[in-house]
Amino acid sequence: MIFYGERVAQLLKLDMKLLTLRKPNMKYDFEIGEVIEANCPDSGEKVRLVVVDNLKKLLKDFSLLELALDGYDGVESAAYDLTKYYPDIDERTVMQGVVTMTEDRFLKLSEEKQKLLLELGFSAAEDVDQPLKEVFLHAWCGWVITRGGGIREWRGFLLNNDLASIYDWEEEYAEYEEAEKLAEIWLDRESPLYRELILVETEE
Repeated sequence: MIFYGERVAQLLKLDMKLLTLRKPNMKYDFEIGEVIEANCPDSGEKVRLVVVDNLKKLLKDFSLLELALDGYDGVESAAYDLTKYYPDIDERTVMQGVVTMTEDRFLKLSEEKQKLLLELGFSAAEDVDQPLKEVFLHAWCGWVITRGGGIREWRGFLLNNDLASIYDWEEEYAEYEEAEKLAEIWLDRESPLYRELILVETEE
């Protein structure tokens, strides 16, 4: 599968770009759990990905949370950007959304979570209990940071999408209001702060 863009390989390797929107084509009808190779000619890199979902529906029917996995903040911005590749596209165009993550990160999930991810696909992302938060919250936060957002914007994203109930982050973690500071935490997946600020986990 070919991915264009100088930064796309990096976005894939960071498990930020989990969704890829294409015009429906049999060559994209991957099986769930299939390992595919992302060919990124603009950077000369190849990335191994695991397919965790494969959706076909009108562009306007993709949710904000789904589109956010490809860096879009809504249907309008997605349609505008996609016209670079498909000039005749509009919000009522049927699109194929291939949801993937890096094979390396997938294999680091427990066997139970691997099975759950392949069974539920993207629907797990909208589960109020967030059973696969290390997959989806990680990606969404990466896009917030890319847009220049810090802890305040990340908190807003979670609250606006009913993904968490958090009220005191701005005061307690004011030093992470800068995107660069939050990015340092986001890149360190093993740190206690990552689990607290990105995955919204608290000690019992």
